[in-house]
Amino acid sequence: MRIAVGVFILAAALGVAQAGETGWRSDGTGRYPDAEPPVTFAPEVNVVWAAPLPSWSNASPVVIEDRIFVCAEPDTLIAVEKKTGKILWQEANPVAETSSGEDGAAQGEAKAHAHNGFTSATPVCDGKHVFAVFGNGMIAANVMRGDLHITPWEEMGKDGAVVLDVRDPDEVECGPIPADIRIPLNQLRNRLAELPQDRPIQICCAVGARAYNASRILTQRGYHASLLSGGAETWFCVQEE
Repeated sequence: MRIAVGVFILAAALGVAQAGETGWRSDGTGRYPDAEPPVTFAPEVNVVWAAPLPSWSNASPVVIEDRIFVCAEPDTLIAVEKKTGKILWQEANPVAETSSGEDGAAQGEAKAHAHNGFTSATPVCDGKHVFAVFGNGMIAANVMRGDLHITPWEEMGKDGAVVLDVRDPDEVECGPIPADIRIPLNQLRNRLAELPQDRPIQICCAVGARAYNASRILTQRGYHASLLSGGAETWFCVQEE
């Protein structure tokens, strides 16, 4: 498991941010004559915070305002709060979400260099959106401040909200919930036209992981999306009480 360490921010980026320049190597020169980076490191020495990441990456972290954007193998972009190291959101971008059948299987076999992986390209930001290119062929554009919204089950369907179930059909058959629309996650990007943009969308999966990815997909496209807390498993427990 890769660890993002806060000292990196102070040593390599804080002086840049204070200079007021944002761009390739800040002002384009890559020179920081006033910087005083620490030269010794230990678990409790010159470390502001440490945050566990889901995997490694060769991409460089990007510091924009109060956030750090990093990648993780094989296809994930992550937003981290600069001050605390808290992970604010993360979005996986697997080929399987845009392809199906033999076409999706073929694209999923993309190969990477033994020492590089699929996340060697550093993310870039225009101040509003964060862009990332992955070696599996996916290109992702994310709203910089598309933070996560969670809806408790007692508010399910209220205020005109549409409940979206992104579980697979066999899961729905074994344990249905009162959803308005059912679209498996791997079909979501190709079926966005089925979702209203003028109503809140509350998303559910089994435990929350797929609903999280679905909420990121919808948020980036202007939908007012939120997660139903805890997934269908929580809903089943609530009904039994």
